[in-house]
Amino acid sequence: LHNISFLSNKSKKFKLLSIGKIKNYTIEDFSKGSINKKIEEIIKTNISINETSQEDIPFILCGQNFDLSKKNTGIWNDIPSLNYWVPEILLYQNNYNTTLTHLFTANTSLDDIIANIENNHEFIYSILDSKYPDKHTNNIITSNEFLTDKDTFDDSITNIKNHINNSEVSKVVISNILSCEIDKKLPYSNLIMKLNDIYPTCCVFYYRFNGIQSFIGASPETILK
Repeated sequence: LHNISFLSNKSKKFKLLSIGKIKNYTIEDFSKGSINKKIEEIIKTNISINETSQEDIPFILCGQNFDLSKKNTGIWNDIPSLNYWVPEILLYQNNYNTTLTHLFTANTSLDDIIANIENNHEFIYSILDSKYPDKHTNNIITSNEFLTDKDTFDDSITNIKNHINNSEVSKVVISNILSCEIDKKLPYSNLIMKLNDIYPTCCVFYYRFNGIQSFIGASPETILK
């Protein structure tokens, strides 16, 4: 499955699942100003038919680096530094009210809209009928290593402390990468459920963007508002 994004916050009774993309803009293909204009045009010209009690259903999603002037490198190389998209399917749950939204471009014919909705429903039912590993089944880590050695990492911390002492920066996040090999395919759905249980006040996220790589985690920062 390509182009899948998921956000949730258990304490706020919120979940959002985005599948597919009918519009997609990245900073690698468009300038920031051009993307802003395209998004403004979509907002002004969209036609929404909402027969539910759910309000403020989002239809444009985005993600971006804190600093757009820095290009992603290393393991982040293939992740866009800025990405706005309109999903093809959007499952949205807010305070236990759940809606399923289908989105189409303006030139889609009525027959294609009906056919796509039917295909989307079959796709969703196939996922619901899938058999997933037990939630409590654990993967076994067969090997692991830090990509930055201890001495280099310690030198980075010393360097950053000097910058802080000189009042050149006020907040720095420094991290190391732990590369692991596991004994079997990772069940992302189980990992998401565990993150929701362990960090109920955090925003849990999952981003699968090219059919190969996935980005998953839990953050106390506001990710969607």
